[in-house]
Parts: sequence; C-alpha cells; structure tokens
Amino acid sequence: MEVRISHVQRTLKLAVRDLAVASVLDELDDHDSHASLPETHEDPQSFVDEVVMTDEDTLLELVANVSEIIGAVAAVWQQDVWLVFYHMDLRTDEAQADALYYLVMSVFGHGIGLDDDHSEMLALAERKLRGSFLASPDVYRDQYCCMTDSIGYLLEYADAAC
Repeated sequence: MEVRISHVQRTLKLAVRDLAVASVLDELDDHDSHASLPETHEDPQSFVDEVVMTDEDTLLELVANVSEIIGAVAAVWQQDVWLVFYHMDLRTDEAQADALYYLVMSVFGHGIGLDDDHSEMLALAERKLRGSFLASPDVYRDQYCCMTDSIGYLLEYADAAC
C-alpha cells in the first residue's frame, strides 16, 4: 500500500526540519545545558536528518507543536495561514516551508519574521485578501517547550559540575 503525503505534510516536514536544526544549534550554543551531539554525528544537520526526522514519535510531536502555532497565528490573522501563503505566491513546498520557518521563529521571539524576506509578498496577500497580516504576529510560544524539549532527549548531556 502506497502512502501519499500531502502538500501541507511535506511543507510542515521541511519547516520542522529547519526549526529542529535551529533548536539543536541553540541548545549546543547554550553553555549552561552542556549538550553535545552523539559521537556518531559531526553536525546538527546530519543529526536532525538521521535521528530527529526518523524518530516517528518526535517528528509527530514537533509537527503537532508547529501546527498549534499555525492555528494560533491563523486566529490572530483571522485567515488561514496556508491561504495567505498561497496569495503571497508561495506555491512550492520549499517556499512555504521557508515562510513558515520565519513565521514560527518570530513566534519564538527570535527577532525575525516574514517581513525579513517576504515583505512584498505579504503586502500582496494583504491586498488580495483585504486583510492585515502582521509579519511577527502577537503570538508567543516558548522554543524550548515547542522544539528543544522534544529533541533534547536525543542529545547527550555532560554531568554539570555544581
């Protein structure tokens, strides 16, 4: 039996992958966490691709967390996020995943948003849909709870000296 993956599922998976890499990098840069990659992986990208993205439970949790963020943004925008992306002329999985990455990173408070790379396209969607879509919507979620906590158990942690 062949399982077909929808456009939204592919887009979510691409965005989750990029968000997971960013979260792993943040955790590795956090000197207080004492995190490191398993010895079998030299870089965060390979770790995410080979460990995080292949662990079905972790992937499902990450997709659920990002989907909840999409729902919260849709409520603030009073418009479906995927429809906004469509009217931004973002028609490929990769283009929508990139926009979703920026949108979720703004929700995490990283100081980036859709207007960084997509301001003209966002304005186009606002004109077409007669709405106002803040590039960094008034939605906040904690990156640790949404991403890092789901991935953290896959990293290695040194015993911290007290």
